[in-house]
Amino acid sequence: MHVSLAAISAIHLGWQSGAPAPGRVSAKEARQHDLTPASITAFLLGMKSKATVFQMQRAVNEYRGEAMTAVIPGVALQQLWSIVCDCRFAR
Repeated sequence: MHVSLAAISAIHLGWQSGAPAPGRVSAKEARQHDLTPASITAFLLGMKSKATVFQMQRAVNEYRGEAMTAVIPGVALQQLWSIVCDCRFAR
């Protein structure tokens, strides 16, 4: 599913500090706002070639123009599970 950045901004109208403010923002009210995002905090990038995944991760992690980190979800989950399993059986 693809959702536009404006739609994501509309979904978060009326939220403050991670929780919805009292009352709801209708679709009509949302259309009256400037829904252009001020920043992007995360995005998902699909690669057609598995061979280029690690090259892209390295390029993103070494980029000095912005503070960014590339995470490969499968690798991160494997690392998390190895930590969880090691701690559980170490007792």
